[in-house]
Amino acid sequence: MLKTSMFNVCEKVNENETLVYNVLTQSFFIYDNRKITNWEVEVDQKFLQKGKFLVPQNLSEVDYIKGIFRKINSNNQSLDIVLSITTYCQMRCVYCYEEGMTYKFMSKDTLLHIVKWVNLYTSLKDIHSVNILLFGGEPMYDFKLLSEYVVFLKSHINAKLTFSLATNGLELTTERVKWLAKQGLNSIQITIDGLKEMHEIRRPRVDNKPNFERIISGIQSVKNVEKVEIILKVNIDKNNIKNITKLLSYFKENNFESFVVLKFEAVAITQASTNLNAGEHFCDIFAYSSRKAEMSEAYHYCMEHAKKMGFRI
Repeated sequence: MLKTSMFNVCEKVNENETLVYNVLTQSFFIYDNRKITNWEVEVDQKFLQKGKFLVPQNLSEVDYIKGIFRKINSNNQSLDIVLSITTYCQMRCVYCYEEGMTYKFMSKDTLLHIVKWVNLYTSLKDIHSVNILLFGGEPMYDFKLLSEYVVFLKSHINAKLTFSLATNGLELTTERVKWLAKQGLNSIQITIDGLKEMHEIRRPRVDNKPNFERIISGIQSVKNVEKVEIILKVNIDKNNIKNITKLLSYFKENNFESFVVLKFEAVAITQASTNLNAGEHFCDIFAYSSRKAEMSEAYHYCMEHAKKMGFRI
């Protein structure tokens, strides 16, 4: 006996077609509503079982997914941590999910507690490598503090330690990134959402000073730092999608395809946007609905054009 998987999601694609997607296996198919009234019976049963759309009646899918999580959590190869050094930032991005947060820096006492926890956890799990994502706010807002914390982490964590960095790009310099690379930095992620005008409308500085050229210059200054991968993130929505090809052409003109990896990410609904009346917040107006085809179409559009231009994604 078979039953329908609890991980199936059914969504209408249009008036005549419905998408069935299994979030666990990532299998999917589309059927014609005019020809099929009950896909669980009318679609090929072997296909449905292979994609886990139908599963054995006696299978506990809750226990199954718990087993997958236990397997993931028992992986003792490495530990990945996001370390929010500060909530301060020189920018006020219109879609920031940290909007409205109190601005502060991580205390040294908190850092010490984190180190103790990491050492305890890695010891108990017999983990030998740790990667820390330096995050914010803007982690390079106070580089002196950041460097002190990096040195402290390096000298006190009892495991092989590497770092990655998520930054707005305003404080990037060759010297700083070279120094971080010596401490174990292996990647940097910087966000550019459009050409100058579009980017600075979406990601303005607090002091309203221009930032586009400064960020581009910063990216160019660190492109030759050895063993540091540069990830260029582009947040996409209904507002900037029409200018993506122009942005990619600009990247191409500056030879970015030779040293960056592109990452596209759809702008999400934020807590601040849900607290306002409909239509009052940027995200409420321009963010794609994750329950509609428009988001997948936007990702496909961006990736297709980027691949044609020779970018790694």
